[in-house]
Amino acid sequence: MNPNNKGLTSLDMSGDPQSDFSSMLESIDAAATSTFTGRQQLPNSNINDASINAHSLEPQMPPSHILSSTIELFFHHWHGQPYCFFHKQTFQQQLRSGRLPNYLVRAVLGIAIRFSDDPFFADKDRTAAAHASAAWKETFRRIFDSDEVLDHYVVQAATLLALYDFTECKHRTAWIKIGVAVNVAQAMHMMTEPPTELPFSAQEERRRTLWSIYLLDKLATCGRHRPSLFQDQSIRIQLPCSDENFRTSTPQQVVSLEEFLRFVDFRVDHMETLAPTVVVASLLSQVANYTFQRDITGDRKAPWDHTSEFQTICSQLAQFETLFDCYGDIQATILNAPLRQSEPNVPITESTILPYVLYHLCYCLLQHPFLIRRRLERTQFKIPAGFLSRTIVSCFTHAQELTRTLENAARAQYKVSATFLSYASTVAGSIHCLFQHSLDCLTRIQSVEALQSSIIHISGKTRFWKTSGRMIAKLTQFAVDSIRCSDLIDPSLQSVPLEVADIDQLYALCDYGTLSTTKALSSTDTAATNIESEDLISEREPSPKLDLDGYSGHIDGILPQIFGPTNTGTMIDNFSFALRDHGENEQNISGTNYAWRL
Repeated sequence: MNPNNKGLTSLDMSGDPQSDFSSMLESIDAAATSTFTGRQQLPNSNINDASINAHSLEPQMPPSHILSSTIELFFHHWHGQPYCFFHKQTFQQQLRSGRLPNYLVRAVLGIAIRFSDDPFFADKDRTAAAHASAAWKETFRRIFDSDEVLDHYVVQAATLLALYDFTECKHRTAWIKIGVAVNVAQAMHMMTEPPTELPFSAQEERRRTLWSIYLLDKLATCGRHRPSLFQDQSIRIQLPCSDENFRTSTPQQVVSLEEFLRFVDFRVDHMETLAPTVVVASLLSQVANYTFQRDITGDRKAPWDHTSEFQTICSQLAQFETLFDCYGDIQATILNAPLRQSEPNVPITESTILPYVLYHLCYCLLQHPFLIRRRLERTQFKIPAGFLSRTIVSCFTHAQELTRTLENAARAQYKVSATFLSYASTVAGSIHCLFQHSLDCLTRIQSVEALQSSIIHISGKTRFWKTSGRMIAKLTQFAVDSIRCSDLIDPSLQSVPLEVADIDQLYALCDYGTLSTTKALSSTDTAATNIESEDLISEREPSPKLDLDGYSGHIDGILPQIFGPTNTGTMIDNFSFALRDHGENEQNISGTNYAWRL
């Protein structure tokens, strides 16, 4: 089989910065709770005292038994997939004793209510929005308007509320909240090891909170305008321990991210759950930074130069290939029942699937026929046909393996419903679209089948996440239009001229930011694009009854670098910038027909 073979075919910023910033947040809160009347200060008593009346700003806190069951749904369907903020036993004990802050409980409810069928939540969308709004008010006031010492609860709440906003397609306010979470975490020195006098589970909870923010940030860098908020070398905490050690609060020494990347003798099976995902996400962010050419002063060497950044990244990826060898034949292992203890290979778990998919996504972005040619167009190098041939074949292989992994995992009833997997499927799908035009018959058949599998995978998420619907729409359209770009997989061609519309379409399929917004950024844009603002709370059709069997959590987030180690005045400027330049109109996609077309 030769995959290459093909035919020729205005906010006023004057005055006191902190008071202005507070005023802006108050106005946003008012807009976000426009469906509720009146205003009321959130009480500082424990959660059992949170009763309200029909005219109150705050929603009614559920009775204790409903609250407990709803929190259980949060842990079962969302927590740890992949974001992990809490030691479950400790959280539940503190919930029962009323020792958790109101804003944190409400932030959890904002996410958890969608999974509940309890009649208490008559209007789940509106109730969840009200809990999230009340949680943000108190979280913000505690950070900016309180003399109390900050704790990790505010970081957990701000991050949860950012994730809630992402699920509601309120990306602009999500950026702001994650920026606040990152800055507060840095101010609290959460990037260094927690106090040793704390119980191990409490230490690990703080580490996992930081790693969850980090993971969200790194996954969001897969685009042209999304630099990371974190510098890896500044994080001095160890990687997450095993879930069993976390659950039992049994101390476990784990290497740091820097130590893992420095040495080659660590094995993925020695780093359970969130740890391998963190490590591969770090490399994915490097790949995205190189692929989308965000560093204009970066590596100018030809990618076939053994000293180039391209080859350095390939060497790091090769290291991960040896790490995954411990699983043997991964596809066979996924499809088979869990391995017996006597089996020589390490068993596949759900926590194995995501880092393995991210590993193949790294290659799909690094070697994408469109993206690598776009990078080479900016140089004067004559491209060796052998380099293009090897790169294009490798890209085809990794796209096939990525899609096969998700298909087999779904067939074996692993949970693979995280939204970032929709993005990975879309990138792989764009590659399948190109190779369906290969002259090699087997390559064409494999590509068409893989493309259908990608669309099936993404379609399964549209009932949960709006972004998956947009990805389906873009991918099915490119399945029709890709014939115009089919020369990209011909290694004999030094240059492949494309129309501007085709360039924009290909970028849209590879750029996580563009895929998660309604209005795409043009490839000719050189500055920030003004996009219309959206309502903070949009009217939506009632949510259908959720089938939770296929649900696996949520990985989402488009994070511009709007916050840094700055003062409050700069934060206000950045806040205004986010509102002005990074909003988007969200359109109702529920009526879109995503029928397969070829």
